[in-house]
Amino acid sequence: LFISHRVVVLVLLRILSALVDAPDILMRSEMSVKSLSCTDIKLGIGRIPEQKVLINALKSAGKLPALFLLVFKESDNYKLERSSWGEDFLVRKKRESPNDSGRSKVMLGKIKKCKVIRQKILPLERARRELAIRFCREKIEERRRKLLKDEK
Repeated sequence: LFISHRVVVLVLLRILSALVDAPDILMRSEMSVKSLSCTDIKLGIGRIPEQKVLINALKSAGKLPALFLLVFKESDNYKLERSSWGEDFLVRKKRESPNDSGRSKVMLGKIKKCKVIRQKILPLERARRELAIRFCREKIEERRRKLLKDEK
């Protein structure tokens, strides 16, 4: 989830987006300016140079690739991992990767978890049933008393 690449900004397309290129990593694409962190490195290239010109400029500057650093901040990454969506995503990724022994461990873990939950819920369920039965018995007794009173 945390990605960091050096890319060259070729041109600002709109107020909040730029055309970027990194010859060895990604093709030319549009990126949000918010996800770019600026460095002081400048290359003497024209607007939207060809791929060869860009590579030569980067090699001559000794920076392949240079100029901008694409960063999704660690705090954002932390927030994402702690969100319910991020946690579900990480769990799903973990479950896709294991072999047979890993899957059997997951299965055994689920069985143990269900057993613990069942042990916690069973007494509560019994108490709920007893209360319901007691309530019904009280209502029946109340009706019986009322009927006996009406008959007198």
